[in-house]
Amino acid sequence: MTKRLKLISLACLMPVAALSAGIKISGMQTQISPTTDGPAKSSVTEKNPGQKMSDNVVHLPAAASSNGIVLTKARRGSVEETKVFSSTVESRNPGTASVTSLVHGVVTKVLVDVGDNVRAGQIVAYINCPEISEAQSAYVERNAHKIEAQANVELVKTRLDLAKKESDRLATLLNEGIAAKKDVESAQSRDASTEAELQTSVAMLAASESQLTSAGSKLQSLGINPKSMQGNLSTELPLRAPISGLVSQKSAQPGQPVGPMSGALNPSLFTIVDLSKVWVMLEVPQSDISCIQNGATITFTSEVAPGKTFVGRVTKLGQTFDATSRTASVRTEVENPESILKPGMMVLANVNMRRSIAQTIIPSTAVQKLTNKTVVFKQLARASFKACPVAIGKTDAKNTEIIAGISPGDTVVTKGSFLLKSELMKSSIGGEE
Repeated sequence: MTKRLKLISLACLMPVAALSAGIKISGMQTQISPTTDGPAKSSVTEKNPGQKMSDNVVHLPAAASSNGIVLTKARRGSVEETKVFSSTVESRNPGTASVTSLVHGVVTKVLVDVGDNVRAGQIVAYINCPEISEAQSAYVERNAHKIEAQANVELVKTRLDLAKKESDRLATLLNEGIAAKKDVESAQSRDASTEAELQTSVAMLAASESQLTSAGSKLQSLGINPKSMQGNLSTELPLRAPISGLVSQKSAQPGQPVGPMSGALNPSLFTIVDLSKVWVMLEVPQSDISCIQNGATITFTSEVAPGKTFVGRVTKLGQTFDATSRTASVRTEVENPESILKPGMMVLANVNMRRSIAQTIIPSTAVQKLTNKTVVFKQLARASFKACPVAIGKTDAKNTEIIAGISPGDTVVTKGSFLLKSELMKSSIGGEE
């Protein structure tokens, strides 16, 4: 008798439990309908014994929106996967310059050292060279010849002007019967002679200007600006920095002989690098190279600047692969205004990898763990949802790839999926009891 009473009591309590949950689960549906006489009444309907219900389906009594449910459609796309690569800082080719000697001589003064910042045109060393004074003397001489030729041209122009005036005066007197014809002809002959003399002096001036230009070019090839000469000749040649930047290497020493030799015989006295921008070279596996595009933005971090992020842009993708490591070099250009990054330094590159093959993707909040399965709640009807087991691929902070289980266009639950999961787990526990 006692066992029978327990069964009757349990049967009476089950509709009440379902009513309190407001959910239809595994064959029992609760419908809430308002009345005018008092609070909402419930009616519990037993499922038809001959009707087969779907597994893992949750039925809500109201619209999804009224239960805090947010829906979205699965779509085609790809997720961004962040990978970290070790990379090396290099100086840019356009941003590196060498200082060498263009003449034979001996280093007399060295004015900068490794680590110093220099400006373009700043003197970094002096070289004693007799050839310098010879070139300066030749320039001064050519300049004097040019000045003499200019003065001669002006003198001849003045004489020609006077001769023409005299010729015109005599021609007027001849018309008046005062001057003789032979005097007019003599004046015209002097005009022609002076005109020829002017042409000769102009040619001499052009020749002297050409010689002066050649002498000036010789000085400029030696690193001396002719306009900076003030009449004092010197045997010391100043070596100047061709660009602004940091002195990264120095081999010049006082007393060191130097000369315009080629190849390995002409080592750089100084190497200057412009570190306002640097190259960072990434070694990327061949399986990932297709995920990096020219112009893509990449962020870098370094141990020398904790908490600081450097931003670079991909400027060149590797055209050849390393046969041993199976990697390709990817070159990025990084802004480095404070010159923190220096050649040879190791930095970490954080690269967002986007695969070109599209997959089914959904917001990551839609993915739930149910016992030992990964599920997504797909909408079957307005307030009916099914927990669909899925196989997931790559994921990022926002989206997750779905390899199998749902298709593009399916409507899934994003916000509120944990609530559905909880209700489904409660119903499973209740069914076992």
